[in-house]
Amino acid sequence: MSESQSSGGCGAHALSPEKRQDNSTDALGPMHDHVKLQECNGKHRSSCNHTKTDTRGTFQESAASANAVDMQAREPWKSSWRYRSIRAGPFDLPPYASGSFQLVLLALVFLCGPGMFAALTGLGGGGLGNPVPVNNSLVANYASSAVVGFIAGPIVGRIGLRVSLATGGAAFAFYSACLLIYKHTQQGWLLVFGGTLLGILSSFTWTAQGTMLMTYPLPNQKGKYISLNLTAFNGGATLGSLIVFAQNVHSPSVSVSQATYVAYIVIMALAIPVSLAVLDIKRVVRSDKSLVCLPNTLTWTGTITSFFSRLRTDPHIISLFPMMFVSNFYLPYMFNDINLARFNIRTRALNVVLFYAAGIPGAYAAGTFFDRKSLSRSLRTATGLALLLALFMSIFGGAYAWQKGVDRQQTQAPGFHLIDCAEQTYVGPLFLFLAFGFTHFVFQNCIYWFMTTLAEASETASTSDFAGFFKSLQAVGAAIAWRVSNEDLAFEENLFISWIVVGASILIGVPVLIMRARAFESQKRLGPEVHEV
Repeated sequence: MSESQSSGGCGAHALSPEKRQDNSTDALGPMHDHVKLQECNGKHRSSCNHTKTDTRGTFQESAASANAVDMQAREPWKSSWRYRSIRAGPFDLPPYASGSFQLVLLALVFLCGPGMFAALTGLGGGGLGNPVPVNNSLVANYASSAVVGFIAGPIVGRIGLRVSLATGGAAFAFYSACLLIYKHTQQGWLLVFGGTLLGILSSFTWTAQGTMLMTYPLPNQKGKYISLNLTAFNGGATLGSLIVFAQNVHSPSVSVSQATYVAYIVIMALAIPVSLAVLDIKRVVRSDKSLVCLPNTLTWTGTITSFFSRLRTDPHIISLFPMMFVSNFYLPYMFNDINLARFNIRTRALNVVLFYAAGIPGAYAAGTFFDRKSLSRSLRTATGLALLLALFMSIFGGAYAWQKGVDRQQTQAPGFHLIDCAEQTYVGPLFLFLAFGFTHFVFQNCIYWFMTTLAEASETASTSDFAGFFKSLQAVGAAIAWRVSNEDLAFEENLFISWIVVGASILIGVPVLIMRARAFESQKRLGPEVHEV
């Protein structure tokens, strides 16, 4: 960070949050440095000392002013109700401006928006009988998200967290409305338009989410709050699937009812007011009473230049690219080739409930394990990779054993029997969806944590850089996977493609991730100034 950034940025944030001045309403850069309050105060004092030498006889006034500023900086929560604990009966909730409370609001946004959207896609074909138009809209969604997500940092820096989250919430509701209109009009272009718009606007939501998750918690809280966000996401998907199950429990149709889409639109729209309740990032105080000091926001060209510069200075991140790419790659196989092809509508909804409900303990287990300081960083990394590989190999093997002998032509033939959850043959797929959901969200949590491993062992990279890379590459992989799903490949072919790319992505990351974890441990032993971000 340059001298001007250090003095200007940190000094501004050493003031009371109510007094800070900024040219933008919600300044947010794509990279964020966390500076302890004492460090900010020290830099602010140096600037105050400089002022004292220039004030000719006003030394005492300057000293008093500096002391007042320092008192405000040490205890910013006393300047506003936002920084005081909230009393709720016998409980004391975190202050409204605390990172913990803001991450709870973020979790509610993801419950209403992305979580409900996940329930729709999990039904296969967006709840419609024909998956092709929805697959096309998802290709447009992820393709636009891959492009816009790469340069979303500067845009989010201009429009702020609240607008970024709110526009995403509106886009999810609009996409559900497009599905409802398509159900009556069969206008495929509208779905593609809705998917494209969703990809653009949701990129801002995902960028804001990545920034908050990677910067608000303390080092020993990252796993917990990543798990909280994934749990809320799973909760939204579970709620959405339960709505489908309840409204279609006696329906003979292969698609969801109109009332289901209306319920989705209403719940997704609730993400907008919750998003507007999120505070500007410059007003948030972390639980150790440190503020978030922000550098200048990069331009679009600066973001692209920074990306290639990062590849030159930190080429180790490339080892994580395959896992980022395949992190959602196998979902079309799970939701289209298994769920849509083999089950009736109420059982499809129940399968999605099982998938995302199992993801809640999966995310929690991974977060709890990675927050364990009693284990070395390298041991946690190696154990996480080994468990991931074992889980995925077992699950794909189980899927092959269950689906072997049934091809796509059979499922598309008139009169093909769709499995119902009341049948005895449902026991196998029940456990298959539980295992897939558990493993999928262990995988998501692992990637976030592996990103911190690489960033913390790097001298130049920031966690928000890696978060941007993750969402862009994840979108590219998902766009390709949903496009392949339209090719009507054999079920086994799609399974083997997912099986191979997931296994290869984990094996590619093993040596570099463990090496970088050991490098961080070595740096930490050499000097006390090295700490987990």
